[in-house]
Amino acid sequence: GAGAESAIQWFPYSDSLLEQASRERKPVFIDFYADWCAPCKELDAKTFSAPEVISRSRDFVMLKVDLTSTDDPKAEELRTQYQVKGVPTLVFLTPDGREIADLRVTGFEPKDVFLKKMNQAIQLAQTQ
Repeated sequence: GAGAESAIQWFPYSDSLLEQASRERKPVFIDFYADWCAPCKELDAKTFSAPEVISRSRDFVMLKVDLTSTDDPKAEELRTQYQVKGVPTLVFLTPDGREIADLRVTGFEPKDVFLKKMNQAIQLAQTQ
């Protein structure tokens, strides 16, 4: 339906989706967020809702990790694995699962800056 084109298709983090990204040669984006986080809500409202970002997101595997509760062992494991110090933390991975460290951000990112980073991640994925 029309709704599918008007929003990013997010998935909960999973190893099988990372393997799928590798098979499809797609870069991965991970949004570490929490329900109580004001800049996270701002990202959803201003950056992730921008039509250009939604369009570009189709070239990625788009993952979210909910760090709202510290009771979730998988989320805590990912927080440690990716060395997440605060939310939101925005992480780009190459199709083979390596982080593109230059593109990492903690905090709000305006859509124009975020779009540039998405394009850089796509270019890196194509050269692998």
